[in-house]
Amino acid sequence: MIHSNFSKSTYRAEIDGLRAFAVLSVLAFHAFPVWLKGGFIGVDIFFVISGFLITSHIFEKLNDGSFSFSDFFGRRIRRIFPALTLVMTVSLFFGWFELLTVDYAQLGKHVASGAAFILNFILVNESGYFDNAAETKPMLHLWSLAVEEQFYIIWPLVLWASWKCNFNLLIVTIVIALSSFSLNLYYLDSKPIEMFFWSVGRFWELLTGSILAWLLLYKKEELLKIKLWIDKKLVRVFAKNVIADGSITDNIMAFLGLLLLTFGVIWINEDLAFPSKWTLIPISGALLVILAGSKAWLNRFILMNPLAVWMGLISYPLYLWHWPILSFMQIIGGEFPDRNARILAIIISILLAWLTYKFIERPIRYGGNLRMKTILLLLLSIAIGFAGLKVYDNNGVVSRYALFSDSDIDIERLTKISEAWQFSAYPKPSYGFKDPLTGLFRIGTNEASKTLFVGDSHKEQYFNSFEFLQTAKNGAYNSVMFSKFKTFPPNIKSFPKDPSIDVVALSYFWGMWYGSLNVKQELRCCGNGKNRTLGRILVPYKSSVEMDLIDSQITDYISALKSLGKRVIIILDSPFGEELNAQSMIVRDGLRISVKPNIVLTRKEAETRSADTRERLISIANKLNVEVIDPIAHLCASGQCNAFSTSNDLLYKDYDHLSLYASRNSVKYIKKIVEYK
Repeated sequence: MIHSNFSKSTYRAEIDGLRAFAVLSVLAFHAFPVWLKGGFIGVDIFFVISGFLITSHIFEKLNDGSFSFSDFFGRRIRRIFPALTLVMTVSLFFGWFELLTVDYAQLGKHVASGAAFILNFILVNESGYFDNAAETKPMLHLWSLAVEEQFYIIWPLVLWASWKCNFNLLIVTIVIALSSFSLNLYYLDSKPIEMFFWSVGRFWELLTGSILAWLLLYKKEELLKIKLWIDKKLVRVFAKNVIADGSITDNIMAFLGLLLLTFGVIWINEDLAFPSKWTLIPISGALLVILAGSKAWLNRFILMNPLAVWMGLISYPLYLWHWPILSFMQIIGGEFPDRNARILAIIISILLAWLTYKFIERPIRYGGNLRMKTILLLLLSIAIGFAGLKVYDNNGVVSRYALFSDSDIDIERLTKISEAWQFSAYPKPSYGFKDPLTGLFRIGTNEASKTLFVGDSHKEQYFNSFEFLQTAKNGAYNSVMFSKFKTFPPNIKSFPKDPSIDVVALSYFWGMWYGSLNVKQELRCCGNGKNRTLGRILVPYKSSVEMDLIDSQITDYISALKSLGKRVIIILDSPFGEELNAQSMIVRDGLRISVKPNIVLTRKEAETRSADTRERLISIANKLNVEVIDPIAHLCASGQCNAFSTSNDLLYKDYDHLSLYASRNSVKYIKKIVEYK
């Protein structure tokens, strides 16, 4: 079925320039998150470009009757696999020397799922606050590649089948795009993590590029007529001596497109739900830039200059290399790398990307023996996937510690340090269920008496505590519900209207939210004098006036709860500090791994670090006659806050959160929250 009005596509340098904008945005976001908070939209730009180019290729092949699945997938394999298998192999090799067992096992799992292009589904189950930090997952960025590959597998089949059935390809594309977008918006609140990672919530982004491909290939002349019509209208008003040839419209579209993209990387941030309606900003920007084409002056000046085109050509290996380098730097250094280290990481990434493109990617993609190259690449990808799976099955290969550490190293202690970072993420089906009345996560079956936990991650660190209590006592406690709202200060409007809730416990990282000034003040990376750090957490400074306002908001919230007849409990900050941080106890010297001697945190110092917030909260509690639980008094009863239990288990998973062991064995004070009254 040949269309006579079909226009074939050609190489477009401005699209490589758009790739450069996308990859540099992502790099800037990962290396300098304070400077470019919306740089992550570079991934969405990549999605639009991929949808446009891949669909253009499929339409062209379908139109001239030469489409072949083997040819299509062979091209994809030769394009994607060379750099991908190289980066995964190097990461797995390097991780064998530098990662602890749990982290290395996770790397193996991510390499295996990355090779199978299903990492986006795996990460959904690792997205709880208490899973190890995203920055310590060197393969994390492969989730977007998994989404694209799933698109490359499904979309050609859909188009081919639609073509054979003589369906209108534009209508098919629009219907699927709208369905994906609708699902994204519908489940955005209830399943935000799934909508971020799952392809069903992302396909619409790629399909916007597909729609544009159809228009430019099948309706090019009609689009040109529209441009000429707009130009004539504009010429009559603004520039009567200018020839109306469509260039004014192209320049306006390029300007608006680049303006939207620039606005997006600056204004959009991680606090916004994403992907969502806000994703239309980078999507629209990318579409306008592509639609404007190579004749638009801004596209020629910004996107088609040799440096931008070169950066676009190496954008794929650059995207693959930059994140593992930054991630391993953070793992080895134990903290966010300093500015110079991050700049060095970007330079190394660009160098490796160029070498990969020049000596691996191009020779494999072009030249002879394409069929043999495709088969070998496929076998190599399968091999690296099985290697990752083997590492995962062997739990990170504990015995390697003995090969690259001092002869007297305490392997058991290293293993326990690694295991201290494990934590059951929220929500886990085995630990509770959604309460049918409120929809909140719940542990226990007591319908008559429930306790609601309100707070941030310091609330969530008690998930396992309550599950452990309920299991040990066969549910002989109040049911415990965990509010999905993490805003601070809490708002009575978000309180569930459930009369069986008779206890409300507040557990935040108070020192962080209050902006307490009793912790050592130091600027992190690119601080501007308005922030300080609590360990690795960037915290805005707050004045005493701002703290007083928080006091009044918390007072109002508790007063409203008490007016409803609720028993209210405030849980103060637990001990926090680098002395307790499992990650800070590891010392890496080349290939050798060792453990630092114990560093003691005294109870007095622990109390001093949160003294002003403690005083404020205790004052509020006394005024309103509500209960206070002081974790420091329980965890530091001997006068010092121990990092290890008597059985050599770590009590803290990081700077300020309890470990899985401690949440089940060391927080007996939590019982009084759920005991029947």
